[in-house]
Amino acid sequence: MIELSPEDLSTLQRGLPPTSEHLIRHLCIAHEWLDLMQDYCLNQVIAHGGSKVKILHGAPATGKSHYLQYIRVKAVASGYFVLYLNLMELDFFLSDPVQLYKSVAEQFNTAELARTLSWQILLELGYIYEDFEPFQGSLTEFICERENASPHDAKRQIRIAINNVVNQIGVGFSFRKFLHIFSEAVVEKDSHTEALASSWLKGQKIERSSKVQSSLYEILNKSNARIWLYSLTELILQSGFKGVVILFDQIEAILPGSGAQIRYTPMRRNDVYELFRQLIDDLDFFHHTLFLIAGDDEILDNERYGLQSYHALWMRIQPGFQRKDALNPYADLIDANAILAEATHQGEITKLADKLQKLSHRIPEAYAENLYLLDESFSNFRFLVQSRLSLSPQELYEDE
Repeated sequence: MIELSPEDLSTLQRGLPPTSEHLIRHLCIAHEWLDLMQDYCLNQVIAHGGSKVKILHGAPATGKSHYLQYIRVKAVASGYFVLYLNLMELDFFLSDPVQLYKSVAEQFNTAELARTLSWQILLELGYIYEDFEPFQGSLTEFICERENASPHDAKRQIRIAINNVVNQIGVGFSFRKFLHIFSEAVVEKDSHTEALASSWLKGQKIERSSKVQSSLYEILNKSNARIWLYSLTELILQSGFKGVVILFDQIEAILPGSGAQIRYTPMRRNDVYELFRQLIDDLDFFHHTLFLIAGDDEILDNERYGLQSYHALWMRIQPGFQRKDALNPYADLIDANAILAEATHQGEITKLADKLQKLSHRIPEAYAENLYLLDESFSNFRFLVQSRLSLSPQELYEDE
């Protein structure tokens, strides 16, 4: 039985997706585009090494945020690394590539990377991870004990094995250095050096003495942040994830008067557009990666401040992202208005109404006095559907 928590009730009242993953799946309308995002885009294109930039646009309150949350839940369940960024709530400018990198790195847990590298290094040495895992000492001590080797010979074998493993990973020079330092620290059970390397990977500043000790001299900055992001996605894939999914929600937050937590100047707004241009141009450098951008129609239609205002980006969007009258679920520019229209005519809104009605009967007495707000939100949604589809109340009733 599905329960409606106070948090979920509050978000639904404000026209936002619920916080419960089970409720996100339960309340999402069925549509071919959502099925194809799972079965075709994620399971075929992204899972087999491809990369995509997709744009979801629509009028306010047409379900864009809920669709992104639904895709997030599905992608996580399918084994993808997922980062969701709502620009209305971000406390940093998306125009800053350093902060974007740090957002991805902060969510990445290096523990799985450590396990994967250990497994690969041991395989190079002719062992399996289960042989070494229960051993209390370092890998050097393990090899000395197993092969009756000297510490010098054991360390040399380990360095060769690490080098062979790292050479197979397509990352930049500084990340190759990180992998050497991090891998050796992991197998030698040097927790201090492992933590130091992990801090460097997350873009944190490390002391000068620590830099000398680790040889991790390169510092994350705006000029190398994008290159670091390429390498970081490779490490995420090495850790066992099927791919990387980055979701940008409410991109209209960069427009004037959006009401976002932070205000974008024209220069910062153009920097965001430049970031998207680079993502489109650099798709060949990414592997197994999906960027999904969602925003109100204004972000496309506003010639002064929207995507059209940045010619370098708009020229790349026009050929492959043409807007058409009929919805093409395979396209890279998706109209949420059309999804909502088709869903309404297919009776999905009626099904959603039934689900909300059943949920309304399960609201605990402790906050039952807020029930009328849920009814009010649903009434507003019905009016929204009616106005967006230009249907009279009688036509909407007959369609349902």
